[in-house]
Amino acid sequence: MTDLDRATPFQTLAVGSLPRDQCVSDLVTDRRLGRVSDSESNRLLDRAVPGAIRMQERAGLDCVSDGEWRRINYLDVIVEAVYGLIPTREFSTSTLPAVVSRLKQRSPLVAHSAEFLVKHAEQKTIVSVPSPHTIGKDFWSADHSPEVYDTPEEYVQDVIPIIRAEIRRLVDLGVDAIQIDEPWLASLVNPAFRTAEGILDLDREMESNVAAINAVLKDMDAVPISVHVCGYSPTTPGSDFRNWSPLFDALELMNVERFTLALAGPNLDGFRVLEDFPQDKILGLGVLDTAVSRIERPNEIVDMAQSAMKYVPPERITLNSDCGFAPSTRNRGSLDQVYGRLSAMSDAARVLQESHG
Repeated sequence: MTDLDRATPFQTLAVGSLPRDQCVSDLVTDRRLGRVSDSESNRLLDRAVPGAIRMQERAGLDCVSDGEWRRINYLDVIVEAVYGLIPTREFSTSTLPAVVSRLKQRSPLVAHSAEFLVKHAEQKTIVSVPSPHTIGKDFWSADHSPEVYDTPEEYVQDVIPIIRAEIRRLVDLGVDAIQIDEPWLASLVNPAFRTAEGILDLDREMESNVAAINAVLKDMDAVPISVHVCGYSPTTPGSDFRNWSPLFDALELMNVERFTLALAGPNLDGFRVLEDFPQDKILGLGVLDTAVSRIERPNEIVDMAQSAMKYVPPERITLNSDCGFAPSTRNRGSLDQVYGRLSAMSDAARVLQESHG
């Protein structure tokens, strides 16, 4: 284990995207549409991104990202890096593609942004990549894909080596921690989601997810790996009565160090589901609800951490937001507002470290 894992409790980490100025958002969109070249886009973003890094460091985070300012959303990195996808459906403010031919990689996913982050960050760094299972489920289309991939699971097998190779690149570049974004996992706990997605066998779905993650990470232990689980929270009023044990059973079987869970909702009774949280894993405690814009008080965050400590010891807890603050080209709140929220989280971490460090 590295000092990013368990040396100090309540370390603070970035989870994902940060709000960006409209000019930055427009630049990323224009690059996708071919209105701006990759070289020109990188030149301009290389000037903007250090501001996102400095903001996180000034807020006191122990591990920082580039705010994901170079991508439209967390799936965008695959769309731009591989052949075989065509746009078919709307996702958030961008188009969700479908796979229509065998995948062929044309460029790295996030290597350029990661290299820039490592060179410019003074704190430790974290970079995220999408889960192969989520890519398979989101990009496989019954109307467009069966001619090349019979099932989403077959498609996932071609995604695994792409994600695996990217993680190797990130390790070689000196990234300190890697996050795999897996929003499907928590959503599977919700029966309504399973019905909407036509999922009849929950156990099989969980097993497929675990197998894909473990295949990506086989024999990789050079840096700490997190899996970011979002989309559905036990602290949403009423959701703590769902059966969360299949999720935690799946997490226990994954060969990763840390899981970030959305736990910033108002229902503190929801923390009781952590009774089943794996005893050998680190809990990335989501304490900032990115669906709202208010700036939390440090004592509120301390209260959430204390609720989690009834089930998970302090040496196995880090602090983060529930999810990214700007998961697409649209912005959620302002960067100044997010700075205030991250600063409050860092202040809470110091209080907790003084009491439990």
